[in-house]
Amino acid sequence: MKHIFAKVIAGGALALALALSPLTVAPSFAAAPYLQNEQTQPPARPDLQRRFGAAALTTSLIRATADVTGLTPQQVIEQLNTGKSLTQIAADNGKTEQDVVAASRTRLNSWLDQLVANGRITRERADEVLKAFDENASKVMNDQQLGKKIEWARRVPVAMGLVHVTADLTGLTPQQVTEQLRAGKSIAQIATEHGTSADDILAELRKRGQERLDQALKRAEQLIDTSLPAR
Repeated sequence: MKHIFAKVIAGGALALALALSPLTVAPSFAAAPYLQNEQTQPPARPDLQRRFGAAALTTSLIRATADVTGLTPQQVIEQLNTGKSLTQIAADNGKTEQDVVAASRTRLNSWLDQLVANGRITRERADEVLKAFDENASKVMNDQQLGKKIEWARRVPVAMGLVHVTADLTGLTPQQVTEQLRAGKSIAQIATEHGTSADDILAELRKRGQERLDQALKRAEQLIDTSLPAR
């Protein structure tokens, strides 16, 4: 587990952290370009991100693979988890990499045209996104580690939550906790060395999670009888 923490926090999987949820909506832009390890902050307006981000590109290609093969997105992800690439999954179902990329690009181009027509982005910005797609789509299609990257990305919120709670309870900074994880220690070891325990950290994490849930439910109660305003 501690090795997984180190890999997740190190940054390679963070490009997918926004990731792959939901697979049934139009593509959105993520924080960092594919195959980069930069830990950048998500933009204030994701649809205006200059480049087609890792999560958006991956999500779009997974969805397109599902569409052209007749599989569900979940079935595609399950096959990715076995070490297959999207290109291999397509071939196993009588389709080619080009079929998937073309389907994904068509959907992307249509969406970008709509954004340009609505004045949300410029044509130049849309062309940049298409260029980034063209440059990176084949890399994603042939990445046999994509399933692992998706799995790591799904662990990111929990891992980062544990890091911050551990920092708060031990008096360390999140960066110091991360450095110790990279050095091979576990969260439990770090906690014990600083006068707390794994149980204390889990209890605090549970408490904070419940507080967030309560806040979300309170907002839901306020909205449940509210209709959308007329246009």
